[in-house]
Amino acid sequence: AEPLQELTGITRATPSRSPSKPELGRGSSAAHLSSPATPAPMEALATIAAYASSAFILVPAGRDMLSHGTALLPGEENVRPLMTMTGAAAREWMWGVWGLNHCLISLLKILAVRNGDRLMLKLLAASALATAYYCALGQGAHGDMEGFIAVCAVQVASLGYLGFAAQAPKAKGS
Repeated sequence: AEPLQELTGITRATPSRSPSKPELGRGSSAAHLSSPATPAPMEALATIAAYASSAFILVPAGRDMLSHGTALLPGEENVRPLMTMTGAAAREWMWGVWGLNHCLISLLKILAVRNGDRLMLKLLAASALATAYYCALGQGAHGDMEGFIAVCAVQVASLGYLGFAAQAPKAKGS
């Protein structure tokens, strides 16, 4: 299997050359080379972006569960005091549940992409949009949320594309 196929779960058909159809040159159409099993370039790009952005979130979210006081990303020195409770017990609980929530949502995104679950992709794209909106509001409180807004924007675009615009996956056995 090709590495892209292993990563995305998308199979790619090898186009056959027909004697009646000439080799493609510059400016010619490739429409006759496509097949239902050939993924659109946007679908492959959206799949990789969805996997990468969802997997990336596991790093800071996992850190929140294990060592919430450790700064990993640029700008965290501004955000962490805004989100840290004063009581030690409440602080441990809040960061743990925050990280767990982000890890589980990221896992749901990865599974929705892997399984081609269009309903979940749509719901998770909406969740990423709402999260991006709240992060943008947090910018006003000097939350330094640009990185998180960027990750959410990638997720809105990639999950949204896969849920709303990508070709629906074929049913198994057809």
